[in-house]
Amino acid sequence: MRMLTTNVSTGISAPITQNEIAVILPSLQAWQLGETSKSEHLIAVSTKYSHKINDPEYVSAVKLFIKEEQKHGNNLGRYLDKIQQPRVKKNWGDTLFRKVRYFNTSMETWTPAVIVVESAA
Repeated sequence: MRMLTTNVSTGISAPITQNEIAVILPSLQAWQLGETSKSEHLIAVSTKYSHKINDPEYVSAVKLFIKEEQKHGNNLGRYLDKIQQPRVKKNWGDTLFRKVRYFNTSMETWTPAVIVVESAA
């Protein structure tokens, strides 16, 4: 049986079955969680980097990136709500990624890590 979900802002419907939900649910939940980070560590690292390269606007650009990522998390959360599935508070992949980036204090290594994750998404 197909459930019909409709995006409120666009009016676009997304029919999905319970079997399809079962297959993609762990991924949706993990990405939703990962996209909702406050990114305080990234802001700190980018601030340090902006001083290093003498570019005060760099942090503003990073904050816009964070805002866009949080929008993705909000959209995924709304979709999970729409298909009546729970949002998760923990995920092993998200936990691992957060731990790795916590120890990373260099924008030069932070950026490729984020690019890889974003490409995989």
